[in-house]
Amino acid sequence: MKRINQILTAAMLVATVSCIENDLSFPDVNVEIAEISIEGAKETKVDYESFAIDIVLEETANLSAVKISSLKLVEGASVVGQLPEVLDLRQPYKFKMKVYEEEEWTISAVQPISRYIKCQNQVGDASIDAEKKFAIVYVVDSQPLDKVVITDIKLEPEGSEVVSTSGYAYENGQSYLKVEECVFPMELDCTLTRHFNVVYKSKEIDWEVLFLTKPAEIGITSINAWTYCVEIEGNTSGSGTPVIEYRKEGDENWTPAENIEIDGTRVKTVIYDLTEDTAFSARLVCGDKVSSEENFRTGRPEQLENMDFETWHQADPHDCWYPFPQGMESGVWGTANPGTNFLNAMNPTRPEYEHVAVPGGTAVRLESMTPFGVFAAGNIFSGRFNKFSFSDMTAYLEWGTPFKGRPYSLKGYLDYAPVQIDKTQDKVSGKPNPHKDKLGLMDHLQILAVLVDEAENEADKGPFPVVSTKPGVPDLKNDPRVIAFGTIESSENTEGKYKEFECVLEYKDNREPDYVIVVACSSLWGNYFTGGVGSVLYVDDFQFVYR
Repeated sequence: MKRINQILTAAMLVATVSCIENDLSFPDVNVEIAEISIEGAKETKVDYESFAIDIVLEETANLSAVKISSLKLVEGASVVGQLPEVLDLRQPYKFKMKVYEEEEWTISAVQPISRYIKCQNQVGDASIDAEKKFAIVYVVDSQPLDKVVITDIKLEPEGSEVVSTSGYAYENGQSYLKVEECVFPMELDCTLTRHFNVVYKSKEIDWEVLFLTKPAEIGITSINAWTYCVEIEGNTSGSGTPVIEYRKEGDENWTPAENIEIDGTRVKTVIYDLTEDTAFSARLVCGDKVSSEENFRTGRPEQLENMDFETWHQADPHDCWYPFPQGMESGVWGTANPGTNFLNAMNPTRPEYEHVAVPGGTAVRLESMTPFGVFAAGNIFSGRFNKFSFSDMTAYLEWGTPFKGRPYSLKGYLDYAPVQIDKTQDKVSGKPNPHKDKLGLMDHLQILAVLVDEAENEADKGPFPVVSTKPGVPDLKNDPRVIAFGTIESSENTEGKYKEFECVLEYKDNREPDYVIVVACSSLWGNYFTGGVGSVLYVDDFQFVYR
């Protein structure tokens, strides 16, 4: 009888899987864009929920004439009317598409252009009005306006050139308009407004620039404390030799920092060889002027439990492997094993006792498999597996575990044996699969390290909720909670030998984190049900590195 029940359950499971691709009696009415390509775009993002296409253009692109080089819709979808091949995106462009019903879509574009004016003894960044072609530059009040040394100017997109400048000069008691070729650095009389002639794509553009004096206050403007070092920035008056000093809490004497960089009135330095988890003060000294003190504290070199992956146990269902001690509901680490192990003893993630990076220890073996006929990558992550829903074949996870450290990188060992990608599908959760074109290519591993802070909304507090049938959520590269992000993605076959890796984190700002997300996965696109069955990744002895 038990055997019959297992057969019936498996039959129900196959039926459930066959319904994932919307083979039900009612149509999927979501209007979908399968592919869109924009000339001159650095980034193109399609938001299917709000029916929006957001484009970030290169500096050299023409915002008033943006060309759609390709647009592919899912089968049955069409544009209502006709979508122009070239769009004026100085304002958002709206159009309609339909499958079974019409939806209004919006195409919007932004074009970030780096503009700057740099001169000696400058106070802050230039104030630049791109529409009016006007800029204001402030210099310290001790800087004579008739002898301003300009070091560099960029006022139009990449490829533009500042060719000449004009301003009034005085000779023999007479004033006259003097035009000079621009070769930076150059000293100019900026007592009155100057004009700079910029050439971009054979077009001459006139910019008006006003130079003004401004008192420069001495002070520390930014402190970014790490575990064993600190980055300090400040402003000086532009006269004298600035010195950044620091001392440990309770000490009487100040220590001058070495290797101070000076850029106009801005100064910065990095102070190394500090003690961890210690309170310090810093100040800026310039001549007889001393700034107020700013306090900071170095961080702690925190690690996670079981980063050497020595602790495992087996339990229900079907001798499922769990990366934490027996008797605990969950640990620092989780896997998708409870989902893939739902009906049969299938563990894409399990301990490895023989092929290890450090003799006598335990590694993790991650293998890409097809439990229930659906592709699943072997993975291990910091967080927990919450539940598996049999009705919709969905795993519910939490990514992230409490953490306050600010590491420079994640180090460890890996051994990877990828195979060609032989599994994919056209849609995922009713939306086009952006990685279905990877079929036949070599599989990739992923190792991910992300620091995040707590959510502001009470309902969103805690680790990130992850739903297996909603790939790409959360968007860890762009989520506002993300403080630092690092990833390694590789198809290299290490030929059965461990190699050391280092995943460096790129910080967006100096917020203190509340959670850390660490993920190792045998198939990079596994959450899109795309990968190679039999790709195997071994990982061992993870460790955060602090600077």
